[in-house]
Amino acid sequence: MYLEPMLRATVRRAIAEQMQTIHHFGQISLLDRIAWRLKALLTSRTYDDIVFERTHRYRVEEVYLLRYQSNSLISYASHDPSRHSTPRKIKYDLARLVEELNNGEGELQKSFELPNQNTAVVRCGQNCFLLASIRGPINALVRADLDYVLSQVEQRFGERLRDQGQHFIHVLQPLLEGCLLIQSPPPPR
Repeated sequence: MYLEPMLRATVRRAIAEQMQTIHHFGQISLLDRIAWRLKALLTSRTYDDIVFERTHRYRVEEVYLLRYQSNSLISYASHDPSRHSTPRKIKYDLARLVEELNNGEGELQKSFELPNQNTAVVRCGQNCFLLASIRGPINALVRADLDYVLSQVEQRFGERLRDQGQHFIHVLQPLLEGCLLIQSPPPPR
């Protein structure tokens, strides 16, 4: 039952990593790569984190589909295969995100900062909303891609997404996995 989502997440991540390594260093000089490797050795950060920051790349790490009234989970997807396979693994992180979600006036925040240099972005639909954790800067392309996935989910399930008794976690995961493929294009050659 939990093996299929975990395998999908693993295959998706392997494809994304392979695509990144093909064009990853198109415009980055040898001196930059050496300096970044030294910085990674001298600090507690990884080389990938430094490259991600210096090249201004972005990637959707996790995405949650939530109900408006109760902020309850409809479905989710995560880059981490162990978190992707069972909702029990995301329970505490989701509770922390929901606490930060509402501003002082009871309205949803459009975005807010998260630990580990991530940013949360909220995209509102008619029946539910999408909360995405994004690594790197957010731009119009990210918002448009998230809106597209949200519109696909709402077209398929409509008002059934509002019902508390409906369980869509594993049904909607393949659609939400499309969000996890949202990442910055490689630098031009």
